[in-house]
Amino acid sequence: MCPTVVSYSKARQNLASLMKECVDDSQPVVITSRGRKVVMVPYDDWASEEETRYLLDNPVNRAHLLKSLDQAKRGELVEYKGMFYDEDHSDA
Repeated sequence: MCPTVVSYSKARQNLASLMKECVDDSQPVVITSRGRKVVMVPYDDWASEEETRYLLDNPVNRAHLLKSLDQAKRGELVEYKGMFYDEDHSDA
């Protein structure tokens, strides 16, 4: 799905409906003005991207995460009973 593209004037006139569309459809809205562009995205999408960027910024962490993903794809999963393990849901 392509993002909605609107001028600043139209965005200003229809801000509430553009925000609703952006969040409900989880799609960006590009707002243009005099050759400049900004993107409105749902907060949850933005926060997720920021977290991913933070986790991948550190080369050691990035390598560890990529290795873990490869292991998961190969079915090499290990059950972890640690700090965040919920004993009440251990069979879930």
